[in-house]
Amino acid sequence: MVYEFMPPDVNVHDLQTALAVVQGADAANAALCIDTWHMAKLGISADDLRAVPRHLYGWVELSDGQWDNMPGPVDETVNHRALPGEGEFPIREYVAAVRDAGYDGPWGVEVLSQKLRELPIEQIFDRTYESSLAQLR
Repeated sequence: MVYEFMPPDVNVHDLQTALAVVQGADAANAALCIDTWHMAKLGISADDLRAVPRHLYGWVELSDGQWDNMPGPVDETVNHRALPGEGEFPIREYVAAVRDAGYDGPWGVEVLSQKLRELPIEQIFDRTYESSLAQLR
């Protein structure tokens, strides 16, 4: 059971509250999903993630973007993310932090981008693979 907290969540706006939710589930399989786009937008640093106990990491998603918020939060969320390493967020630092915390589970990529959706599917796959792998090396 993985909980993904994010900026529009009306109840959880920080890492400590997200940890409280997961620990409050009182389930051995309860963990967090860490999405680098959400972490950056919530102001959660890579160093903050080093304090998360290993067993509370369930999934990590890589996504990049810009620090400045756009006027439309939904539009920004679903149309203006960037491939890992192609935006302003410290993706490699986030990767290093969760690895330092002991995370050795799966990695995902979630890039909601109008520009990316306009490319041929083969280019999307190739660019996503290459940009993501570069952050994990």
